[in-house]
Amino acid sequence: MFRRLLLSFSLVLIFVSSPLHAAVTLTFYSKELGNSFPHAFIELSGTTGPQQVPVQSTVGFTAKHISPAILTGSVEGEVQPVTDGYKRGSNRHFSILLTDDQYARVAAEVERWRTMPGKSYNLNKRNCVFFVGDVAKAAGLIVVENPKLMKKPRSFTQSIMEMNPWVASADPAAPPMVMAVAPTASATAQ
Repeated sequence: MFRRLLLSFSLVLIFVSSPLHAAVTLTFYSKELGNSFPHAFIELSGTTGPQQVPVQSTVGFTAKHISPAILTGSVEGEVQPVTDGYKRGSNRHFSILLTDDQYARVAAEVERWRTMPGKSYNLNKRNCVFFVGDVAKAAGLIVVENPKLMKKPRSFTQSIMEMNPWVASADPAAPPMVMAVAPTASATAQ
């Protein structure tokens, strides 16, 4: 009896003294034609690390200067913050909860895109849809880069949901589901 009580007490101490688990939510958005061209972007929010460092960033990849040149080849690109107003007018598709390791991979992928040298934006090879796809892969989601969808932010984001059905909400009017990504879900389909 004493052993059982001691074991229970020890387990409670271990549980109480263990650090809180960090959690960052990754949310996928798209915006269809309106006052601007279609766009796909992501939001990272929550806390990470043992110190529970706050994370709040909404970004997408776009051409640095919008001009007819984007139709003819590569131009300078940038990871650009998305305003709250722009986000409110966009489609929120789904959210997933990231572990610290997944967050680190996603943050590294965003930084890779942020630091691409030269003419990094290409409407056909490196646009906002490719950016969102690479972020999804870094988070461990299955992503198929269907050439027919790589200029269609909403359709592409919906295809990510189809490849990862556990992220989809049964009720389209309901807020996106937030679920942890299984550590083994890192396989990607090309």
